Amino acid sequence: MKTTRSVLFSALAFSVLLVSQPGWTEEGNSTLEVTGTLTPGICTPQLADGGIIDYGTIYGIGLISTSNQLGVKNIDLTIHCDSPTMVAIYSTDNRVDSQANVIVKKSWNSGNDATSKDKKRYGLGTTSGGKPIGAFTIGIDLENVQVDDLPVSNFRMLSTTNINAANISWGPSYADELWEHSYQGYWYAITPSYNDRFFPIPFTNATIPLIISAAVTKYKDMDTEEEINLDGNVTLSMIYL
Repeated sequence: MKTTRSVLFSALAFSVLLVSQPGWTEEGNSTLEVTGTLTPGICTPQLADGGIIDYGTIYGIGLISTSNQLGVKNIDLTIHCDSPTMVAIYSTDNRVDSQANVIVKKSWNSGNDATSKDKKRYGLGTTSGGKPIGAFTIGIDLENVQVDDLPVSNFRMLSTTNINAANISWGPSYADELWEHSYQGYWYAITPSYNDRFFPIPFTNATIPLIISAAVTKYKDMDTEEEINLDGNVTLSMIYL
């Protein structure tokens, strides 16, 4: 999904009129029309492997309170634009009500634990009986963000909590954590920038490595003997700045 913003100059016209002055003869008039469309460059986001993180088969007997971590997976988000363009990325949890009250270890780029049941994390769906299965986090591998084939050390990620504001405030705080956009009533988003800047930069190609960390609740607490399928589902959206 992507959100576009465009400005249309449609048939902006004005007349060039020969005005009669002493000694002049009006020969007529003509109209000059100025038309055109201003639009951001066309950008396409894409996730590697079809956007699928597969944890394979997990045997429930091993899912006790001390070993319910599914571990860390990695997947690249790439963005290609037809011309240098400024964009930001935000996420929407399509399983927002299914988050289990579990600790997700080794989360984000920092490797910290995600301990709170909030929108810094995402749901993994529910059992057939409606029990939450687990939770996962999405982080940014800051040391490997690649923009336009320039040195990785040139760049960092910036975050904002007000992407829809008229004057957006950007900063490096928590830019390694891709939260659900509506966390605490915010509208949270991230964007690449240079190391010494606090505003987005236009780019043609970017690769943003994502870090996925997941954990599930204890099997006995799911109240089922059926096979359980993880069902995390997040939409990453791109907005033109």
